[in-house]
This record gives sequence, C-alpha cells and structure tokens, in this order.
Amino acid sequence: MSYVVSWWVGERQDHHVYETQEEARRAQAALVAQSAKRVATSLVPVRVISNAVWKTMSKLKKDNDAGSCTHGLRRLCLVCLSRLEPVR
Repeated sequence: MSYVVSWWVGERQDHHVYETQEEARRAQAALVAQSAKRVATSLVPVRVISNAVWKTMSKLKKDNDAGSCTHGLRRLCLVCLSRLEPVR
C-alpha cells in the first residue's frame, strides 16, 4: 500500500507519494523539522495518509463536495474518509 504525505505551502497544498509507511513517516518528520526553521511560511500540518484516502479527498475537493463527517465537523475528517469506498 502506498502512502501520501501532504502539506501546505501558504495557500497551496502539495503532496508526495511513498511506497511504505516508514518512508512516509521519515518524510513527515523531515518536513516538520524544515517547517520549524521557517519564519514566514509554515508547512504544518503535515499529514501521512493512505493513497486511497488521498484519492477520495481529491475527488471530493474536485467535485466541491462539502459533506460533513459523523463527528460533527463541517468537512469530512480522515477517519470518516477512511471508511468511504475508495475511488478507483
């Protein structure tokens, strides 16, 4: 299973796909350390999620879906997204 590390640079979201969760966690730690050195622009939050959840999030974003999660949040959270059928 592949994993996606996503982060924000100002108003732009960026991501990178890794083959293992260990590689993704190392990249996450490196990005958090890099973000701590920046004064003007923070990279946080840096998230590690499965590629299937990333694809579902991207499709919902593309379709302007503003569904709410079962926890009462306005947008679907990672837990609820993980329960949805993966986008193929």
